[in-house]
Amino acid sequence: MTDPLARPDRAAHRYEYWRALGKALGLDLPAKEQITLYPRSSAKDFQILIHTGAAQRVRVWPLENYRKLAVRLRQKQYSVQIACDPNQRDWWLRQGESAVVTPQTVTELLALVKRTGVFIGNDSGPGHLSAFAGVPTFTIFGPQVPEWFAPLHPASQWVDGKACPYKPCSDYCRFPQPICLTGWTEPEIWAHIEPFMIKAFEVTEKH
Repeated sequence: MTDPLARPDRAAHRYEYWRALGKALGLDLPAKEQITLYPRSSAKDFQILIHTGAAQRVRVWPLENYRKLAVRLRQKQYSVQIACDPNQRDWWLRQGESAVVTPQTVTELLALVKRTGVFIGNDSGPGHLSAFAGVPTFTIFGPQVPEWFAPLHPASQWVDGKACPYKPCSDYCRFPQPICLTGWTEPEIWAHIEPFMIKAFEVTEKH
């Protein structure tokens, strides 16, 4: 708070800011390419975890799109677990998703992640936690910049938010809906997710 620190390059991932702060405090954080992930067991019984929550509304891809994505995955014989924020739970229950879970703590979320082979979700905390726990993640970005905030797992992928003259705009939006995020349709996202999952499960099997 008192000493000026050298700032990383503006285009650098936000993790580099934590590294700079850690260095000033005498903590040697590894380069993001050298981060050690938790070892995983075989992926043969793993499920796909879809988490539809986020800290900010402008980072939430429409729930109906997630529902369509879950249907498509199940039709292809994938095991899918839906997790959500508390304010989304009733919506999922009305859609017949009786097994939806609403983790309230990091411990509860980690228990889900241990059974997960692939994480799909918004630009949110659960995605970052899953990545550090060794799970390849697919993130649907909206108003933020993936190069700054993408989960740090070597097999993680994402789609950038659609074009908007005001990006990046963090946790607010000038429009009634964040068009950079809501503009992504489920078929468009599926075209990215299908090849991602094939590679992600290959990586998980190796670990």
